[in-house]
Order: sequence, then C-alpha cells, then structure tokens
Amino acid sequence: MSWLTVAWLLGAPIQLVEAADGRRSAMNPSWVVVPGKAVGPIQIGMSQEEVRAAVGEAERTSHGGWEYSSGGYAVLLDQDRHTVNAIVGGDVGYPHGALVKAFVARTREGIGMGSTRVEVVKALGVPDADRKPPGGEVLSYPGLELVLVDGAVAHLTVWRVSKRR
Repeated sequence: MSWLTVAWLLGAPIQLVEAADGRRSAMNPSWVVVPGKAVGPIQIGMSQEEVRAAVGEAERTSHGGWEYSSGGYAVLLDQDRHTVNAIVGGDVGYPHGALVKAFVARTREGIGMGSTRVEVVKALGVPDADRKPPGGEVLSYPGLELVLVDGAVAHLTVWRVSKRR
C-alpha cells in the first residue's frame, strides 16, 4: 500500500475536532474522480482556503487530514505548504460500511466503490502494480490507487502524478 493509503488507514488522529459550525459536506453523485487531479471540486494542490470554499469546513481534523465522513472522504494536506496532497475515500476496515456507501463519486469510466477487479481492469487497463496484502488487493494506476476487499473497491486514493517515471 502507498503511504497515502496507510495514512488514511492508520490515521492516528492526534486531535479530533468537530466542525465549529456543524456543517457537513456530503458527496454529490455528479462528482468525478480524475486520477492525479481531483475528486469533484477538490483538486490536488488546492489551498486550505480553496478546500473550505469548495466543500466547507471539515467534520473532523487529524494530523495532516480533514475528514468529511458524511461524504466518505478525507483530504490529506501537505504540512509545509498546507495544500492538498491527496484525496482518499471509502474504508477498507468496513468494506460495506457507511464511508464506502457515502463515497459515490466515480471515474469517467464508471469505476468507484463496489467495482470489481474485472470491471476496473476492463475500464482502466492493466494496473502498474498489483499487490495482495492480507485481506485485499491493491491496484495502482498513475495518480490513482484502488483497494479491493471481498473482490470489490472499498477504498481509493487520488494523488499528484510524479513527473519522475
């Protein structure tokens, strides 16, 4: 798994804080997952202020991340520049749980939570990497990592594609 997926899974919330205004940012079904670039209105490289303007205050915050549980996603921030490093969604710990159900965005090809390996490979092609850690499978594409549990996508990570390849 990438360090981004590990950061989401382990999360180790240092300080959880409820949003002061109580607003929640559910995910809009029209949001599109764009590998290496965005999930809906949230784009890699956005400032914290731009994220707030796009989706509102985080429901919870943890070291390096803003969580929007009602939408099934979190935004991971660069600690130095305070910009979006990655957008993660779903939950490998509860592959049929609320976070997976709440994350309704899909790629232009229709891949999202619940997609099978066959559907992913048919839509996105052969992955750059295919790892099988205990309890799942990780399919890596440029700017997109999909974690399958029980044969279906339960978590995804969108991050900036490195210029070094």
